[in-house]
Amino acid sequence: MIKGGGARFPDLMMKFLKILVSKALVGGGFVALILPCVAAPLITNGDFAIGIDEDLVSNSSYPAGESPAFVIDGDTATKYLNFGRVNSGFIVTPVGGGSTVQSFTLTTANDSEERDPAQIEIYGTNDVITSADNSAGDLETWTRISTVELTLPFNRSVTTLPINVVNSGAFTSYKVLFSKLKGPDNGLPTPNSMQVAEMQMWEQSDGAGLAILTIGAPILAVHEASLQSSSPLAESVASLFDGDTATKYLNFGRDNSGFIVTPSSGPSVVTSFMVSTANDFEARDPATWEFFGTNDVISSEPDSDGKNENWVSIASGGMNLPVDRFTAGPEVSFTNTALYTSYKWLVRSVRDPLADGVDSTQYSEFQLFSDGGGGQIRIMSISKDPVTNEVQIEWEAPANGLYTLQSSIDLDDWSGVVASDLTFEDDSSYIFESADPKSFFRIIPTPTF
Repeated sequence: MIKGGGARFPDLMMKFLKILVSKALVGGGFVALILPCVAAPLITNGDFAIGIDEDLVSNSSYPAGESPAFVIDGDTATKYLNFGRVNSGFIVTPVGGGSTVQSFTLTTANDSEERDPAQIEIYGTNDVITSADNSAGDLETWTRISTVELTLPFNRSVTTLPINVVNSGAFTSYKVLFSKLKGPDNGLPTPNSMQVAEMQMWEQSDGAGLAILTIGAPILAVHEASLQSSSPLAESVASLFDGDTATKYLNFGRDNSGFIVTPSSGPSVVTSFMVSTANDFEARDPATWEFFGTNDVISSEPDSDGKNENWVSIASGGMNLPVDRFTAGPEVSFTNTALYTSYKWLVRSVRDPLADGVDSTQYSEFQLFSDGGGGQIRIMSISKDPVTNEVQIEWEAPANGLYTLQSSIDLDDWSGVVASDLTFEDDSSYIFESADPKSFFRIIPTPTF
């Protein structure tokens, strides 16, 4: 048997094997060749891959000098910034008591237009506020007042004209969420945060009547739990498999983010991987990881939680990537004998989550390797009954896979299919009829294309 999935050998080795097998088959016998397997890279540039992040969490945080208090300080030169990005915002309790918001304005912040809100959701409540700063802001009963699509100006530190909302309810506190940002939908880079310089609300349409928000009103940052996976346009998951350490994959999901990949080489038994460091921010390097496999068709969407499939945890652990940038780390090996068609790799934590600039995780190259240990497909024995022409093949292979038994008369043409979709669990001793006096047989993973 020639191991695995149509593996290619150098011409000299193939000629040697043909001579060896031809001599062994003199007299019409059947022989199985068992060749040692070597670690082989599985992922090639262009293989199907998507970025994911398992976390559905609140991720609110802000710099000390850009807290939510600055969104109601009356100064367009200051701003409120939240690293929660989409669905981040604030809860404010106006000092004047209950009010009925009928209009509002927003002021763009000083830089990075991609961070501008593109949609706003306004909620009201009469509950006492018990949500904490940098929480999900969901401990109260909130009534949605309005959802408004925004087209904020390109110019910085500019206030919009009053935007009207239809509302007749009076509330003592308001929650404002920025549920879309400009970002790639407007041809801009992926934002690493949300920012707005000022917001004001009025009790009448068109900015008339009493202003509701005043300096010093109790205000706290919130971020509604949402999936965090996103990448800059030039730093997508495809950069992991392009063979170039000068490019990188960056995911703002950080902890519990990663990717799903389906190697085009077909089913495989993975027993190791390698990761290369990216260009900057050593603290963003992966530190702990978990690795999964599945034989399901991938239906998870890009930047989803990647949980649509039935995933089996293969291994997990820690890693110590080099401090040097653009550098491959050591090969990380683990025990696995199961065959899968797709894999999921997650960064469970980064090297230094408290360091400045660690709003994401990043790495420049990634490769999976199939080992010849427990993952080998082998024909153990072949016997033939000369009266009935029944051939019995005893073989072994990784569990969970589907395999095809092929035949050949010259070791070149393997188009003869004896049986397909065999399983090691049910068919490890397989019997079939063959009247050919001389034939070669091999078992490979059933092709997926």
